[in-house]
Amino acid sequence: MFILKIIACITMLIDHIGYSYGIEFFRIIGRISFPIFAFLITSGYIHTKNLNKYFMRLFIFSLLVEIPYNYFINGNLLNIGLNNIFFTLTLGLLSIHIYKLMMNSKYKKLTFIPIFMICLLGGFLKVSYGFMGVLLILTFYIFRNSRKKAAIAFFILTLLPVISYYLIPSNITFVSLFIPFNYSIDWLWVQTARLFALIPIFLYNGQKGYIAKSKIQNKCIQYAFYLFYPIHIIILALLTRY
Repeated sequence: MFILKIIACITMLIDHIGYSYGIEFFRIIGRISFPIFAFLITSGYIHTKNLNKYFMRLFIFSLLVEIPYNYFINGNLLNIGLNNIFFTLTLGLLSIHIYKLMMNSKYKKLTFIPIFMICLLGGFLKVSYGFMGVLLILTFYIFRNSRKKAAIAFFILTLLPVISYYLIPSNITFVSLFIPFNYSIDWLWVQTARLFALIPIFLYNGQKGYIAKSKIQNKCIQYAFYLFYPIHIIILALLTRY
């Protein structure tokens, strides 16, 4: 898991450098990062010892990162039109837990209703990767025991925006919750590069990887991964705007 986190952070950094300086090849490489983060949320849910703390940690970082994220994206401190990836990860974690609770209850057949509402909320809030981002996180959990099924579902979710771009009229407002019509078709094709994320994900052996000798060191490493996101976008924002 430690190596997966490193790969996700490095490819995210490359992506954001590409965004800052207009380097398209870097942005293609960066498509690998989000699917890995989505997979890590599933793994985190399965192995966490305290779900409430895990959820609150993600949510608090969602709020703390929003201002740096807005400044990085468009130079403004507030921007209700787009929200950072921590909101996506938080909603994804929530969708997994709701799915598990519903599937273990007598309301199993109604599971799709709260899941659809959570994904829809992601679309309305315009979190990073929107409806499909939240759904991808849940998909990794649902098919956690079958790499083949997970790969097929991931493949469908990745190509769906491209297919829908050609099949669904762009003036249907509701559909924009699912498919980002403000993106060009060229950019939607670039998004398909995320399929390469399956390589490191499927090479994951289920082990935690590097573990420090003390709990304090482990906590420092844990929060270092969280802090990497706001710190690097603040630095890039300052470098490109001043």
